[in-house]
Amino acid sequence: MELWIVGKYRSGEKLNVVWDFNGVFDTEEKAIKACRDSSYFVAPAILNQSLAGETMNWPNAYYPHSEKSKSIT
Repeated sequence: MELWIVGKYRSGEKLNVVWDFNGVFDTEEKAIKACRDSSYFVAPAILNQSLAGETMNWPNAYYPHSEKSKSIT
């Protein structure tokens, strides 16, 4: 099952970004609605999927309210 995480960017650059967790949603549309401004991002996550535990890019994460809708990855 794919879920959508909403986070708020705080500081840092790739692989060292600090962000606040702001929710988890069952659709991308609901996640986008939870984003208040361009500092919020959405990213997909698979329920019950374990990751390697290493720092890595988050595939398909993006800022929906950014002028360029830039990807995090």
